[in-house]
Amino acid sequence: MIIERDLLAVLKKYHIEEKYISKILKNKHIYTRKDINGVEEILKVLENHSFIYLVYRCTSILARGKSSEIAKIIKVLEDHDLLHLLEICPTILAFGKSSEILSIFKILEDHDLLHLLEICPSILASGKSSEIAKIIKVLEDKSLLHLLEICPTILAQGKASEIAKMIEILEKKDLLSILDFCPSILWMLKAKKLEFVISLFEEKGINLKKLEEKTNLMFIIPTLEEILSKKFDVKDDLFANKLSLYLWLTEQYNKMYTDSQIEFVCQELNISKYDFLKILPNIFHETLEQTLQLRGKIWVGERIPIPKEILHEKASLVLEIAKVATNKIRKIYKNIPFDDLYDWCLSYVIENGGDIFLNCIDDKNIKNILISYLYKSRFTYFGSSVFSKTLEDDLLAKKEYASYDKDASNNLIYYPFLEEEENNLLNAISFYIEQGHQIYSELVSNNLGISLEKLKEMLEIIKEKISSQGLVRK
Repeated sequence: MIIERDLLAVLKKYHIEEKYISKILKNKHIYTRKDINGVEEILKVLENHSFIYLVYRCTSILARGKSSEIAKIIKVLEDHDLLHLLEICPTILAFGKSSEILSIFKILEDHDLLHLLEICPSILASGKSSEIAKIIKVLEDKSLLHLLEICPTILAQGKASEIAKMIEILEKKDLLSILDFCPSILWMLKAKKLEFVISLFEEKGINLKKLEEKTNLMFIIPTLEEILSKKFDVKDDLFANKLSLYLWLTEQYNKMYTDSQIEFVCQELNISKYDFLKILPNIFHETLEQTLQLRGKIWVGERIPIPKEILHEKASLVLEIAKVATNKIRKIYKNIPFDDLYDWCLSYVIENGGDIFLNCIDDKNIKNILISYLYKSRFTYFGSSVFSKTLEDDLLAKKEYASYDKDASNNLIYYPFLEEEENNLLNAISFYIEQGHQIYSELVSNNLGISLEKLKEMLEIIKEKISSQGLVRK
């Protein structure tokens, strides 16, 4: 066992800065090592290869790694001209095995899949060569090898036996196309759970093709059971989400509702009209009754394009909204050309503002809502070509905003106030931007093993944290 005093002494011996030391000391797994010599040997190997800065991002290297194995891994990657993968996935040094890595190289080369390591280097950290070979064989036999191009994480986290069972289940129900929408099912789900979801849908008379439209349904089994049994707790924080999902599953969503139709659903589910209207954004709540009285119906569903007749009637208002929103966003992101951002705002209002025009009557209200909506949505769409450069400038401006290892040639991004996974996310994005990728969301998602939705949420949180530190570019 290691004591903190000895660990601190070794870290200082290798000139680790204070801001990183505090982070390393918090990793409890490091203290479970046999003695401090293991940590010191690892730091020595990393220092010899100018890689000490990697432990700032992945402290597990000091907790789980072995100096001899780390040296071999570095040599193997160097021999294959893949040393840069450590910049994206330093976890390779914590959990990888040099012999396994060599075997994985051979298997991927034989199947012309070596390029997948650029997208998902974690294959080398958590993948097993024998399992990878089996997975490739299963997918090859079913002509599904192309799924690895979309989700190479299957090779890092998947199990061949489970994958084979899930493919068989989907084939029997003519649902194999689901894998093109969400190949991550093959590593995130178990065959038994997949089978249960399908049987639940069949029992309740729900169209199985719904699983193609919302593949995440397979990961929320308890919620599915609850809502398909029509058990709703109006005090539940997720009540509105669950009600929306129920209506969507039962073909009662994305439609215009009259007052009497709303009352019918309320009686069926034993909820009040007030509770029913919670499924619509709060911004509508003050105007819905007025809209129902004057127009006789409201839209209940997802965001939709502005109907043609309304767009023709309100064209000047739509143009004004796009202009005001553009100017507001450019106060923060001055480097974005006005015309590019204006085109994006205009297109986004037209394609997503239909529900707001249908559920609001007052033009001033519509204008305020959509400008606010555009402003809040700006960061969600950093994957678009308009925002790629902005993300690089405003989130990844290393020298202006971030602290990084001054001895590292790669200018490692490190914000002391962010979590380890948040810093890892920024470094992954930075890498792909530097490689020239404009649409990098899928690459980062695969690399870190997180969903696109989670990726967007993390970026929003990171932006807010950076803003709170006064580091937003003005």
